[in-house]
Amino acid sequence: MKLEEKLEHSESLVGRSQSCVHDTLQANGKPRANGKAEVYEKQEANGKGDMLKKCLNLYTWQEIQRHNKEADQWLVIDRKVYNVTDWASKHPGGHRVLNHYAGEDATDAFRAMHLDLSIVQLYLKPLLIGELSPEEPSQEKNKNPQLVKDFRELRKTLETMDMFSANLGFFFLHLAQILILEVLAWQILRHFGSGWTVTILISFLLTVSQGLSADWWNYRHFQHHVKPNIYPKDPDIDVGPLFLIGDTQPVKYGKKKIKYIDYEKQHLYFYLGESPAATFLIVATCNIEQSFFNDWFTGHLNFQIEHQSLKKSAALWMDAYYE
Repeated sequence: MKLEEKLEHSESLVGRSQSCVHDTLQANGKPRANGKAEVYEKQEANGKGDMLKKCLNLYTWQEIQRHNKEADQWLVIDRKVYNVTDWASKHPGGHRVLNHYAGEDATDAFRAMHLDLSIVQLYLKPLLIGELSPEEPSQEKNKNPQLVKDFRELRKTLETMDMFSANLGFFFLHLAQILILEVLAWQILRHFGSGWTVTILISFLLTVSQGLSADWWNYRHFQHHVKPNIYPKDPDIDVGPLFLIGDTQPVKYGKKKIKYIDYEKQHLYFYLGESPAATFLIVATCNIEQSFFNDWFTGHLNFQIEHQSLKKSAALWMDAYYE
């Protein structure tokens, strides 16, 4: 039997070569495994029984996690291993998003960020270099498999409830709002001329209507959604040296003896941190009684909770600083 499709790669699996070779046939017509790579077979639709075979290298997490640099990026999606090093600069969502998952399992982030998986698979196919060894878990060993399972079941439930389907009417109203505010800004400039008051008002209207740039979404907010609240991969929580947030950044600043302000009292500087207003904000961002106005005004952020304990971070900084 002739091997129709072959995938080769020079990397080793725990020091052993994982090259794809021709398999010999057993008496029953099935290919004999070579012990180095799994062989995938697909019956052709013509019914002749011809086999299309593709050899895939097998990798352990130890091997995959070595490829976690910007110049050498592997990641795992549905147990398949992809080399995205050269593709990263072409990625529509920005190269940093891929780099954040180099050496890791990116299955859930991949599914969350791509609406039509069938289209994306066309780009993934040439990047495929192998798959996880059968004895390896689907995620890195430091991840909680039960937590991953629970979140996937939650997502499946929300998909069943049709919660991820876009409401075209809602986005049409957003577009109408943008056009109205754009026209209003030009009319104000036409009738009242230039001036500080007019300029400030127009700047506010144009900011509300146009929102943030595509560059901002690609290079900042996408990173936030694939690695939320993970320093330093989430740029939205990197507000140092003004404030230190999370568990890692305070320790980093403390060990380096960095003290731009008295971080011990940072929760007081951020005056909303421990005030009744903060409680109101947290409750408001979890308003389960949704309304049309609240959805429009917040851009659906009324369903999002992002809260960091500045007081806890301050304690971590103190321990490292005065160590």
